[in-house]
Amino acid sequence: MMSGSLDYRIRPFRDEDGEQVKALYHDEVGYSPMSMHRFIMRSSLTRPNSIMCYIVFGVGIALAFVFGNPRSIRAAAAFAMSIASVLFFVVHRWQLSVVTRSFAKSIATDPDFRGLSEWYGISRHSDGATYCSGKSGFWVAELLDRELGTGVIVGCVGLDANSKQGTHHHHRTAQLRRMAVSWKMRRQGVGRSLIESLLEHAKEVKLEVIELQTNGHCCSAVGIYETLGWVAYETQGASGKPWVDLWSIRYRLEL
Repeated sequence: MMSGSLDYRIRPFRDEDGEQVKALYHDEVGYSPMSMHRFIMRSSLTRPNSIMCYIVFGVGIALAFVFGNPRSIRAAAAFAMSIASVLFFVVHRWQLSVVTRSFAKSIATDPDFRGLSEWYGISRHSDGATYCSGKSGFWVAELLDRELGTGVIVGCVGLDANSKQGTHHHHRTAQLRRMAVSWKMRRQGVGRSLIESLLEHAKEVKLEVIELQTNGHCCSAVGIYETLGWVAYETQGASGKPWVDLWSIRYRLEL
């Protein structure tokens, strides 16, 4: 497959890809220039919680000037209202950052990342080539450009038939998980190619439903899934922190 001047291929995961896949997922969730963390932090600036802070801050400053005497109780209360809005804004953004980056740090403890081949059913032929031996599977996008080096992993996605997530789980249902594409390869068809390989395998093993969960702030990911036929069926807020403007969307695709 060609992406601009770069050539890449989609293939099943190999054990030797493990460290690259972990690093890719870690960076694209929490630390790259176009990571999920950055999308969320930027998107949150125009969300209701932030807009309310802007309004309260502005009203507080305006009232303080209207009341005139800065030593009056009413002016002090107005200033306090503005300061409180700033504090809430700062704490809210700090909580957003902590929660989203915790996803990236969870790689070390998540069961599937401790053994990707075993978890996703990757087997190896006698000639060394790998294949998905069951309903699950894991694929990578491998860059084949000579200048940047063959063997560089620039994308990954997993199909998890073992997961019990979602509300429609049964033996013909699987979860799309661990979707990540290097920020340097965005908008070049890599993500779509990975998903198409996943769907091709899902049809071959006669799965009926593919579910996934993605962050509501990530409009580009949401757009790809909806274009390919996924339908949203549930929205969830940040667990245990309803005041944090962070939510996820569950999608369902019937094959």
